[in-house]
Amino acid sequence: MLIPRQKTPDLSLPTLDHGAFDLSAEQSERGTVICFYRGLHCPICANYLTELEKRVDDFAERGVSTIAVSSDGEERTRAMVDKIGSTKLRFAYDLDLAKAKEWGL
Repeated sequence: MLIPRQKTPDLSLPTLDHGAFDLSAEQSERGTVICFYRGLHCPICANYLTELEKRVDDFAERGVSTIAVSSDGEERTRAMVDKIGSTKLRFAYDLDLAKAKEWGL
C-alpha cells in the first residue's frame, strides 16, 4: 500500500498515440493521476474511464496530468479507447504483473 509522500515505484510504459510514458519524467505542475484499470473485459472500468475522460481538462487546468494504465496489450487497449470514445485521456498498456504488485495492485 502506498501512502502520501511515499515515493512511488518507477513506472515506464508504452502509450497509444503519446510515445513512451515515464512517471519520473512527467512535467505536470501538480502531479499525475494514474488510473489503473482491470482491462477491456471490465464494464465497471469502462464506466469509470468514461467519467475520467470527461474530467481530463479539469485536471489539466489544475496542473494535473492523467493516464489510464492496464495489463492489456496494445490491441485491447485501443479497443477500450474506442469503446468509451476517448479522445483526451492517455492510455498506457503492457503493465506486467510484477510491476503491478509493486504498486499494490
